[in-house]
Amino acid sequence: ELSPNAYHNLAEETMQRLIEYFDNLGDRIELDGYDVEYSSGVLTLKLGSSGTYVINKQPPNKQIWLSSPI
Repeated sequence: ELSPNAYHNLAEETMQRLIEYFDNLGDRIELDGYDVEYSSGVLTLKLGSSGTYVINKQPPNKQIWLSSPI
């Protein structure tokens, strides 16, 4: 069983790695409307005309969810 504290630490580390990855990706590609935002446990990745992805922590379920425009 994963404790709430362990979940928080793992989820936050995962979110930080995702932010770093997508920030670095944005520096390497040319895509109009590309943007990465993180606030209150919600990572929003805007890919211009390809849509917006949302990745967020779900502490009650001890999960990380992805919402995609597909």
